[in-house]
Amino acid sequence: TFYSAGGSTLGIQTMLSVVVGVKGKVVAARHAHRAFVNTCALIDADVIWVTGEKADVISSSVIPSDIGKVLAEEKDISAVYITSPDYYGRIADIKGISDVCKKHGVPLIVDNAHGSHLAFLEENIHPIALGADICCDSAHKTLPVLTGGAYIHTNSDKYASLIKEKQSLYGSSSPSYLILASLDYCNFTLSESGRKLMKMQSENM
Repeated sequence: TFYSAGGSTLGIQTMLSVVVGVKGKVVAARHAHRAFVNTCALIDADVIWVTGEKADVISSSVIPSDIGKVLAEEKDISAVYITSPDYYGRIADIKGISDVCKKHGVPLIVDNAHGSHLAFLEENIHPIALGADICCDSAHKTLPVLTGGAYIHTNSDKYASLIKEKQSLYGSSSPSYLILASLDYCNFTLSESGRKLMKMQSENM
């Protein structure tokens, strides 16, 4: 896990630069954040947009079979990029999509900006736990962290070795220490006492 003082925007920029790279090809759903589009423009990546069978005017969520179909038809895919939860709170089938990606040997990137708390529910449904190769969380959206505080997580040593290098391409060399300190302070929320409090809150929702 790496800290970001530039929100999930810096996370998205970093992840795409680490996994997709210059002139790569990435599969994504239409509800991707504009930071995704901007970064693809910067690294000259080609985007294959997926319109899911169950997509509607509110959300462009995709299901595993949508991704499988594209991966079976297209060649030289660098990564699959999913936004989950989306901007209406819908959570994608990350486990199913991850399984499809692994079958085709393609890494899965998840913009988990609105789901930094998902690892600390009674059932861990965080993207990394469900098979994503790399993801970012906006801690400031769902945890007590100052605006701009975010995480980049990966389960790959290969990606981990590149994250700080790619972060430096986009982020300030003088990140806010207040934001970084708030990420550290947030560790209480993620401790046993904090998790009990979160459980109580979720039961009352």
